[in-house]
Order: sequence, then structure tokens, then C-alpha cells
Amino acid sequence: AGRVPFSTLLACSPLLLFGLFLYAVHLTTVTVVGPLFGLRRSELMVASSANIGGPATASSLALAKGYQNLVRPALLVGTFGNAMGTMLG
Repeated sequence: AGRVPFSTLLACSPLLLFGLFLYAVHLTTVTVVGPLFGLRRSELMVASSANIGGPATASSLALAKGYQNLVRPALLVGTFGNAMGTMLG
């Protein structure tokens, strides 16, 4: 259980590389562009979590880290992202 044949990984390598590229662009954008807009690290990490994981993970992260003031924005941004993604396909 939990083993993946190496041939399967090779067959899926373009998809895996594309996913890694997307996360690299996301991380670069968050860490480089975010501070240029004057956003705090806590805001950037919760927004990143809302982008990748949705409202549940973003609000959980905000609560776990003690960012009480970011729980509601995390829920709103995550839900808005889900709605836009559903609408745009």
C-alpha cells in the first residue's frame, strides 16, 4: 500500500512538473510581490492558504496561528475563490 511504480511517475512527469511550476510561481509571487503592496507575512500566508486549500484550511491556519482578525477574511476570500473557480470553470 502506498507504493507507486516508477514507470507511473515517469508517465505523469509532465503533470507533476506543471504542478511544481505552479507552486513555484505562487510562492514567488507571494513572497516577492506581496510585501511590495505592504502586506504582512501573516496576511500573505493566510491568503496563500485560501488560494490553495480554500476557506476551511485558511480559517484553520488563521485560528491555529492566533490571527483572530484574519479568520473572517480567510473564509470570505476562500469562498469567493471557490465561487469564481466554479463560475469560470
